[in-house]
Amino acid sequence: LTKALARARGRHRLQVLAFLGWRLAKPGVRLAQRAVGRDPLPAPALLRLWWGCWRGLGAYGVASRTARARRREAGR
Repeated sequence: LTKALARARGRHRLQVLAFLGWRLAKPGVRLAQRAVGRDPLPAPALLRLWWGCWRGLGAYGVASRTARARRREAGR
């Protein structure tokens, strides 16, 4: 989704941003539901899921820079 957001233009960008926002918020919503007994996953699993969603935002940028550097190195 981070890649899609970086490449999207115009109205499509807003749609991707809205979906990305929901994907980042959804584990938090599920965690709140778990607090009142309405989600089957244990809280630690939901916390790991939520953390992974947020970590993924930065991971795309790091992976892109690494790939670019490797391509430059291979081209020498």
